[in-house]
Amino acid sequence: MTLGGRILEYRTARGMSQLALSEALGVSRQSVSKWETDASVPELDKLVAMSEMFGVSLDELVRGVKPAAAEPEPAPPAEQQRSLERRQIVGIILLAACAVVFIIFTLLAGPLNGIIYSSPFLLPGAICMLVRRHTVLAALWSLWLLFKAYFDFATGIRIRWVLMPFLYGDGMFAHALIAWAELISLLLLIFFTARPLIIRKSHR
Repeated sequence: MTLGGRILEYRTARGMSQLALSEALGVSRQSVSKWETDASVPELDKLVAMSEMFGVSLDELVRGVKPAAAEPEPAPPAEQQRSLERRQIVGIILLAACAVVFIIFTLLAGPLNGIIYSSPFLLPGAICMLVRRHTVLAALWSLWLLFKAYFDFATGIRIRWVLMPFLYGDGMFAHALIAWAELISLLLLIFFTARPLIIRKSHR
């Protein structure tokens, strides 16, 4: 289709007469007629005005080239959607368990005990609901810090005790186990946290 044919098509599609188009552009009706029959070519400013009036690009009006349609964004993989659903379900279960434990221990032993015994469910549950990447790792870190704080303030046990000779004396076996459990779990968490970074660097 020629330029004149496209002007005629866009004009008629919008219900405009040659006279209406000529008045909008400040030219004579005969000029519009000559454009549509390809007897003459509109000036650049008239082409720009018509492209805006017809709601098309200048390239589409002059050359008939329509802009490429934007590609739809790919839908998230089904596996990722299922993972998000599992994460949210686990979070809801943990928060529900937190509420039940808090109510039971508050009724039996007071609100302070309710907070203490329900917190191991609260933090991982909140993380499952809010954190989308590395959710399990973040939840494990929160649990480790929570239990570390508890053993520090409730029992006084420290990780550095694994190097203390007195820890392996009589009556300190349970303390030794707790100190070693804290150290080993900390090393495992550090390893699994740093592992993706190490793998990423090795692939560069």
